[in-house]
Parts: sequence; C-alpha cells; structure tokens
Amino acid sequence: MSETHTEIGQRPRKYRYNPARGGHAPGHLREAFEEWGYDISTPNGDEALRQEVVMHNGRMRTLDWLIGRLWNCTDIMPGSLCAQLDMSPGSTYAQGVRSMKEYLRR
Repeated sequence: MSETHTEIGQRPRKYRYNPARGGHAPGHLREAFEEWGYDISTPNGDEALRQEVVMHNGRMRTLDWLIGRLWNCTDIMPGSLCAQLDMSPGSTYAQGVRSMKEYLRR
C-alpha cells in the first residue's frame, strides 16, 4: 500500500489503489496485463485474449475487467511491452490498456 502525509506530525494515511483515482497499481494487475500484451504476437492471440481470465482474490476476471482496473494507472510499462504494443518507450499502463481496448474492437 502507498502512504501519503496530510500534515506535518500526523501519521501517514494508507490507502488502497482506486482505479478511478489512478496512480500506482498493484503489481499483480500490471503483471497480468503484461502477459496479455505479450500474447498478442501468438497465433490467434486476439481471440485468446478475449477468452482469457485472470484470478483475482479467488475470482476469475476478464480482460475487460483488467483494462478497467488499469485505465488510469500512471506506472510506466517495460520497454519490451511498449515495443510489443507498438507504443513509444515510457508509455503508461493507462495508455497501454486504452490501446489494447482499441485493438480488441477491430
């Protein structure tokens, strides 16, 4: 969890990642997106992406769910993932999931 300070001398407040607010997303969400991003290059990758799910807190979730969770994520994607998605180095996960959403609409 991340910490923020409200006033000098106060204890830091801890908060959970909120996709609507954005910021730093949990690693397991970013890793799941990376796996899907690399799968695009496999034969029938786009169809496989639509079918795949990720386990999150004991529940099966869809790619659309993951895209929503990372929609405002400000973390920078690895250079290899940027290259795989044909994006500029230094692109954020928010930019990556928005690009993937467009890709899946085709």
